[in-house]
Amino acid sequence: MRLITGGISQGKVRYAQGHYGILEAETVDAGSAADREIEKAKLVFNLQDYIRLHHTGQECALPVFREDAVIICDEVGYGVVPLSGEERAFREAVGRICCRLAEQAESVELVRCGIARRIK
Repeated sequence: MRLITGGISQGKVRYAQGHYGILEAETVDAGSAADREIEKAKLVFNLQDYIRLHHTGQECALPVFREDAVIICDEVGYGVVPLSGEERAFREAVGRICCRLAEQAESVELVRCGIARRIK
């Protein structure tokens, strides 16, 4: 599994599809796809939306990803600290989940302006 992160609208999906040769048909949006679709996909993006829909406090059970999957999650922890406790808990959950995925990942890349930097 590979993990790609970066800010919103930074070209992460385009980069992943081009760099890893992944077709549109092999790509799913985790914010709107069923778990069975996510489990079959070669490229899963918007993991942060999946977490927003499924987290309770700091816990979130993720679907099982393919061994060769590329997972994309927007970086949500930078910027102004939200007033809402729910929003802070969401950001904390995303960060913790990305840390777990990064530990397991074959590689971790940060994409900004469509340019990737491998950080693991």
